[in-house]
Amino acid sequence: MQKRKINIGFDAKRYFHNKRGLGNYSRNLVNQIARQYPQHSLSLFSPSRGELYPAPRGASIISNPGWKKSRWPNAVWRSMGIGRLPYFKALDIYHGLSHELPILTSKSRPKLVVTIHDLIFLLRPQLYPFVDRQVYLQKIKHACKVADLVVAISEQTSFDLQKYLEVPTSKIKVLYQSIDEQYFESVEPSHRAAILDKFELSSNYLLYVGAIEKRKNVLKLVEIMQGLPEERLLVVGRGSGSYFKKVQKAAKKANVTIRSDIDTPALASIYQSAKMLVYPSTYEGFGLPVAEAIASGLPVITTAGGCFPEAGGPRSIYVKPKRKKILEAIRALIAQPEQANQMTAVGLEHAQKFRPGRCARLMMETYYDLIEDL
Repeated sequence: MQKRKINIGFDAKRYFHNKRGLGNYSRNLVNQIARQYPQHSLSLFSPSRGELYPAPRGASIISNPGWKKSRWPNAVWRSMGIGRLPYFKALDIYHGLSHELPILTSKSRPKLVVTIHDLIFLLRPQLYPFVDRQVYLQKIKHACKVADLVVAISEQTSFDLQKYLEVPTSKIKVLYQSIDEQYFESVEPSHRAAILDKFELSSNYLLYVGAIEKRKNVLKLVEIMQGLPEERLLVVGRGSGSYFKKVQKAAKKANVTIRSDIDTPALASIYQSAKMLVYPSTYEGFGLPVAEAIASGLPVITTAGGCFPEAGGPRSIYVKPKRKKILEAIRALIAQPEQANQMTAVGLEHAQKFRPGRCARLMMETYYDLIEDL
């Protein structure tokens, strides 16, 4: 049966202004919905203009009017101002794509959906200032309370929501985030060679992709490379502060290259030119680089437990994030190329569930289910 036209609003702050995971999640979902369901009306709510990324064709952009900035600073507008707009009241669905929903004073409102990516600030509190933790907690508790549906991007996040915030199981739906379609496409050898030449790299390196921070055990991985003098490690990510300086110092003692200037369009070539991905993070909401790697045909070594088996599938290698265990796993995989080939085939099959088109269709079905009289 033909679905009627519906009006969908999105909290698009991360869509326009975030280059990393939350931004990629927002852009992949919104752009796929716009592409597959052009009959629906999309509105993107962003507190400020000057976007880094374009909106999909036909979508409306609603931002904080300049003349009201003294009354509604951007952060306050996102939390309180949005719900007072006539655009908002005309919506059928409003989706907070990253942990937040506005505070509403009227009972007349659209159906509310919020995506929760992780609760790292609760599980690793030492990584966040006290005030930030309190702000995050209040925002997420409010969003989960007022939402008609809480979308968790993994079973692990769903479990954490139930355990730590007592969100009812009946209110949560697990819908995996998608990965960019580029990772499923085989890159021409000539193009891969050009990308490697641009960044002064050669192929068959061990690879890490992600932020360079303590939670992700990057320093441990770099130090492990001292025990693998015949191998090379490429670290793709950004870091800062004292931890990043330690990683840089350790990298000089091993065959390790750190690049923070490799953009998303080049990443498919970077993955497909690698020997394996090693991702020893202690906690993630999903583990996006793991999913990107298996979609790129790359064997993966990552952390046992948590969300990682959801992202990596049944044939990735899962170990405790200890130096000895990681080193043993790397050496074993290098010594068994046939196992790597088997891991690649199974990984490609598992990665199909993260295709952008599929993830958008599942989300739209969820929207339809929330709205009566469709």
